[in-house]
Amino acid sequence: MRLTAGEHAHLRRLPQPLISAVGSDLRQTYTVELAATSRFVLREEQLLVVDPLLDVRRDAVLLGEGTKNGCAVLAPLAGGPALLATTIAPTTSTLRELLDEAHARALTR
Repeated sequence: MRLTAGEHAHLRRLPQPLISAVGSDLRQTYTVELAATSRFVLREEQLLVVDPLLDVRRDAVLLGEGTKNGCAVLAPLAGGPALLATTIAPTTSTLRELLDEAHARALTR
């Protein structure tokens, strides 16, 4: 994807969730050209864990429950040894911390 923002432009790229099918080989490339006075937001965070040795529990795991600093849900996906983390947080750094915690929890056997 090639994105260009001119002088004083405000460009926001907030893509919808991406669905990847069995056997897919997903590759994304962004080329962004910004004028000195332009503003740009690109928001895309994903964490999907697929591992034949995963201990996929039947129930989703809620992380960070009851805090104003966000929370994450680590849920099993149907049809395979896979877990998906979905996170909401007030800042990107908190979001990444929750994704890291979900990833570590997913790999705990």
